[in-house]
Amino acid sequence: MSTFLVTGLGHSGTAYLAYQLGKAPGWRVEHEPEPKTYAAWLAKNRYRRAYEAGENYGEVNSYLLAGALEMRTGLTQYGVLLRNPYDVLASIAKPGQEEWATIYVREGLARIDSLLARGFMPIRFREITMDPLAVVNVARLLGIYTLA
Repeated sequence: MSTFLVTGLGHSGTAYLAYQLGKAPGWRVEHEPEPKTYAAWLAKNRYRRAYEAGENYGEVNSYLLAGALEMRTGLTQYGVLLRNPYDVLASIAKPGQEEWATIYVREGLARIDSLLARGFMPIRFREITMDPLAVVNVARLLGIYTLA
């Protein structure tokens, strides 16, 4: 049984990546499963249940950006999705929310830098959306060998 966690900023392509990886036979890949929370212990319970059921399980979950370091213990692989921060800002900033969005991205980038420094695999949004083979390569790095 294999497990993985990919995190990143919201609006960085997590839904797209989860959808693509979820096509792999023999895998259950979820995008930000309910309840959507920052509590890493809830996610640990999902991983534990998958392990007990003998499932290959992965999450692509931006809500776990803050708790990702705590989460990595016991996971087979872990990565962080990287997207141009200006594109993330353009995606999330609604009129009147520009200041909040800027703070969110700035704090998120600091967390991402910390994760990369601690061995999280970088996954580049632009590559996985421009080259179908890039998704297959990312899948293999995460332990998914059944995605064609």
